[in-house]
Amino acid sequence: MFEQWESFYLLVGGASGGLIGLVFIVVNLLRGGDARDRLRGASIYISPIVFNLSAVLVLSAIATAPSLPVVLTGGLIGASALAGLISSGRVVIILGVAR
Repeated sequence: MFEQWESFYLLVGGASGGLIGLVFIVVNLLRGGDARDRLRGASIYISPIVFNLSAVLVLSAIATAPSLPVVLTGGLIGASALAGLISSGRVVIILGVAR
């Protein structure tokens, strides 16, 4: 029953480990100095990076998941695209206000 899911679990497990490693790097970079300025910079510049890496993970997981109906696959990819558009708009607005 789960033989077809082997590549899905390998993809998600490896990518999750990579994202957790990136979170530890970000936490270490935020240590020291003025915490308010560092957190503001992290929210503006690090959030899109984490979002994009997560989007690649989600889209890859959708692509490797076996036996998903075409309509559901298209809906999930469309929802991911809409979330990306909203995230990009948020970053553009924040960067416009910061200037």
